[in-house]
This record gives sequence, C-alpha cells and structure tokens, in this order.
Amino acid sequence: MNNLEEKQVTKYLIPANVTTRWELIPGFGWSEMRLVIAALIIGALIFFGLSQIKKTTLIDPTKAPITATIGAQLNKDGQYVKVTPVIPAMVRFFILILPGTVTFFLVKKESYNNMSLLQLYTSAKELKEKQRLYLYKYNSGSEG
Repeated sequence: MNNLEEKQVTKYLIPANVTTRWELIPGFGWSEMRLVIAALIIGALIFFGLSQIKKTTLIDPTKAPITATIGAQLNKDGQYVKVTPVIPAMVRFFILILPGTVTFFLVKKESYNNMSLLQLYTSAKELKEKQRLYLYKYNSGSEG
C-alpha cells in the first residue's frame, strides 16, 4: 500500500458565489460586525464626552418669562440656574452614529469583487507603489 491509499481524503468542491463563512447580510459577517461595534463604542464615548461640556445660565425670575425657568433650579441668591449642553443633542447623536456608519461602508465586501473599500484602497496603494517601467538593455549579448 502506498500513502495515497492509506489516507482517504474527501475533497469537496464549493460552487461559485457560495461563501464559506456565515454572513449576516451578503459581504458582512461577524468580523465586520466586531469592527462596527467597536466604532459604535468609540462614537458613544465621544457622545457622552461631549455631553459633559455644559454652560450655566442665570435667569432673573422677575424679568424672564415662566417658560424660561422650566428645568432650572433656584439658587440661594433668588436666581434660577439652568444648565444646558453646549453641543445640541442632534449633533451629538450624529457624532454617535457617524463612526459606525463609516466603518460599515469601509468593511462591507462588495459581491462583484469580494473586496471592501478598505481593501480596495490598500491594493490601489500597493499598485501605485509598484514599478511600472521596466528598462531593457538591448544588445546585451543575448538578443543575437
């Protein structure tokens, strides 16, 4: 007996357009999901960090309308103190979802070439760095 008969190896052919990994949506699997979740965590840290930047406004109760004192607290000098974030909530929400969205589009693989935008960028950068002009020496002795 030779080695090939001793080892019974079964080979399976995988058809074209069938992925070998489990994907949530085509071109987006668990490894890409981890990157998007990490980007969302970074966005959440930025979101909560920006919400800590606040401004304090003193409101005189004799001159201000009653609607201006909503959410304010009365201090010991008889003035209302209203603390509001400097950056509005909608801008902070946009900053929250921006890193996750950008990461999703950077790492999602396209079906026509099975490459993400990040992989396309790195391969284009490598192609740009490769030598494109090949200089040949004529009459170097081997042309005859």
